[in-house]
Amino acid sequence: MLKTAKRALAPALALCLLLSGCLLRSADAAGCVGGVYRVNTGSAGLLVLEPLGGLDTAEEILAALNSAPEQSGMERAFPDGVEALSVEVIGGVRAAVEMSESYAECSESDRLVAALACAMTLCLMDNIAAVDIYCGGELCCEGLNLSSALLDDVTCGGADVPIKLWLPNESGGVTPRTEYIALDAETAAAEAVVQRLLTALINADGGGYALPEDTALLGVETADGLCTVNLSREMFATEPESTEDAQAVIHSFVATLCSLAGVDAVTIQSDGRDIYSYGRYITHWPMTFTL
Repeated sequence: MLKTAKRALAPALALCLLLSGCLLRSADAAGCVGGVYRVNTGSAGLLVLEPLGGLDTAEEILAALNSAPEQSGMERAFPDGVEALSVEVIGGVRAAVEMSESYAECSESDRLVAALACAMTLCLMDNIAAVDIYCGGELCCEGLNLSSALLDDVTCGGADVPIKLWLPNESGGVTPRTEYIALDAETAAAEAVVQRLLTALINADGGGYALPEDTALLGVETADGLCTVNLSREMFATEPESTEDAQAVIHSFVATLCSLAGVDAVTIQSDGRDIYSYGRYITHWPMTFTL
């Protein structure tokens, strides 16, 4: 469910998004967003973030996206006559946005800019992991998220890029949390994301099971949509006692990586060999994740 729209992204537009370097971290309050994406009038297709306060709900974000920018040098990411009409949060993690009928009459590039601005702004909320765009009740863009512009041939030139980590929680499930990482030309997106995820898992940042502190990443390879993560044997020196906690750790890796562009499925290895159980949880590879 998360891949269709990503593969249609134009590389040039994605590069503009990443090189903007104008990403604003969400506030401490749960769900609060610090701004909305606008089009930079000095560079066609370049999306930048206009800092705005008081955006606590998805409805407030849509109202801000529909309004004219307060800062000079920016314009709405929606073409003239286009508005976001409504938003519905499904399952607590996915947002469905209905656009006005004039959206369907716009050029493909204008529709894409509008969809990305809408989706990437909404995904700055801690609880929103992906956004679907509808027009006239018909699905137009599916599964856009904060990583929609992360293509294999694009780097962000050191700008902080927002990602969504899925972390084990106290209930034996996984909960999304927005993080920011700096990418460079030498580090693949998947590797940087796994390194950040490992740190969060060792620290039990989500409130769930904590991995052994000497767990290390041995390698990450992505080919034909399959991401293979090779972890050191220290991760398995001690394992969760409950099936739910073990499953949550595995799902944390799979859900986080499957949110990246170009990743459809995940396999986890230890010292180069597939693992077929973790604690009491039996694994089957490759594994996918669907919201």
